[in-house]
Amino acid sequence: QIRVLPVSERFLGYARTVHERLVAVGLRATLDTSDERVNAKIRAGADLRIPYLVVVGGRDEEAGTVSVRKRGIGDLGAQPLEEFVASVEVEVRERRAFESGTADAD
Repeated sequence: QIRVLPVSERFLGYARTVHERLVAVGLRATLDTSDERVNAKIRAGADLRIPYLVVVGGRDEEAGTVSVRKRGIGDLGAQPLEEFVASVEVEVRERRAFESGTADAD
């Protein structure tokens, strides 16, 4: 699961674009539209044990990137949106294959 966190209301449009892209490829994603400060949004996401927190702001919007935090690892930095989407799709596909017992045996 992924939660998209705009740093302020000003970046809600880009956050919606990111959220829609994630949902379009079948990923479970939510958009945090609360008025909380971004640090409070990050803390709330961590408390809920959400695997990926995607923070978006001005630099991300300009560059077409997302700033990624992964549960258990921390800040992964800025990544191009499509690169992040592709990496999570692969991770989800591998996890589903493993859980269904169809993963390749070495």
